[in-house]
Amino acid sequence: MRKLFVLTYIVLSTVALEVCTAEPKSLPPVRELTSSETQDKRRITLRTDRIKEKSAPVLDGRVKSLGTGGLHKEAASAAEAKISDPAEGGVAGLSNDFCANAEAIDGIGPFFINSTSNTLDGPPACLNEGQTQIDRDEWFCWTAPQTACEGEYVVSTCGRTAVDTKIAVYPGCGCPPQPFIACSDDDCALQTNVPFLATPGAQYMIRVGVFPQSVGGSGSFTVTCRPPLPCDQPQSNCQTPTVSDALVSSRGTAVVADDFTPDASGNLTNLCWWGAYLDDDLGLDCQGLSPDSFVVKYYADNDGSPGSLLATFSQDENTLFVDGPVASGLFLPGDVAQYAYSANHAALPVLGGQCYWVEVSNGIPGCTWYWEVGINHNQRAFQNVEGGVTEGYDPAEAILDDLAFCTNLGLADSAVCLPPPPPNDNCVDATPLNLAGEVF
Repeated sequence: MRKLFVLTYIVLSTVALEVCTAEPKSLPPVRELTSSETQDKRRITLRTDRIKEKSAPVLDGRVKSLGTGGLHKEAASAAEAKISDPAEGGVAGLSNDFCANAEAIDGIGPFFINSTSNTLDGPPACLNEGQTQIDRDEWFCWTAPQTACEGEYVVSTCGRTAVDTKIAVYPGCGCPPQPFIACSDDDCALQTNVPFLATPGAQYMIRVGVFPQSVGGSGSFTVTCRPPLPCDQPQSNCQTPTVSDALVSSRGTAVVADDFTPDASGNLTNLCWWGAYLDDDLGLDCQGLSPDSFVVKYYADNDGSPGSLLATFSQDENTLFVDGPVASGLFLPGDVAQYAYSANHAALPVLGGQCYWVEVSNGIPGCTWYWEVGINHNQRAFQNVEGGVTEGYDPAEAILDDLAFCTNLGLADSAVCLPPPPPNDNCVDATPLNLAGEVF
């Protein structure tokens, strides 16, 4: 995006005009954090290049990088051994590259994969983007627990690899497999969540591979029992979680707000969201350490930023009634458990087609709460690095993120939430520059 200037000068000396590249008008510059602010440990971020390292969580600029710091020590050691040793399925290829050599597994995992040198060994499966095959597949014969799952099982690579995975589940462990009972692709970015129902003690073949002609690589998957989740809003009302990252939204450290646009006028009465808990010093899930203390705030829009406060609902003050946390059975990078929430509050009237902002924060002593990011919407959110000590948000606190949440109203395109363009966005509106030596 360019800005246009008209320069007028009459001097008998050299004139220097310094031009700085402008940021796109829809995404204003993100403020750089000071060295002290980077200690606030804003994010959880997947770092597959650190899979062999068994270190504690580290900071990468303003990014909280977990690597395998959140994994159990035994799991991290197994990951290192499996990736580095060809006999254990390293770069030389996996023994379970063929259906007949399926690896017997049980429990929830993590189960490690490496499709770097794998071949294709299986029938066509579900259709996605014109492709039905699962390339570079690995085969696992999974035995379901004897205790029944009250919800459904989920095979997931979300947050566990950078590979473009595709997964199918088959009844029994025979080869060739019977027709698949579940199959999916691209559920959380390029990774996969496959829900299916299982009979206690029965065996199921899990086929993990990549989208056809995609490169292979290493990572892991889990098989977890997912109980019924508290949020029952349709997809059209949601910014779906990606199970790949999360932002600190703990009062006293930092709080986060994201925009939304209702597709019709109505009353907001329900909000769902997803998040995680982490003791940053120990790298452990600290959910349950103390009772949750959620606060939800709604703001009007002010030229692409949160403006005047419209309403505040508090769990402690009994104006916000929260169902959750419910462990979803999925994990963010570093084996950090994902939790789901649904909350009801008094009706807040909103207008269809207008931009609003919602802030969700928690306040638990000694435990940091992270609000999970959602699918790309308009990549505009705000993070108040003063932790809500000061009310509202400064335009300089814009960040390139979207958060995961649903409302009881449908969501429309949030282009109306982007800031207006600069006044000299067009040639006819060029800003005159009449003085030499000034910086513009």
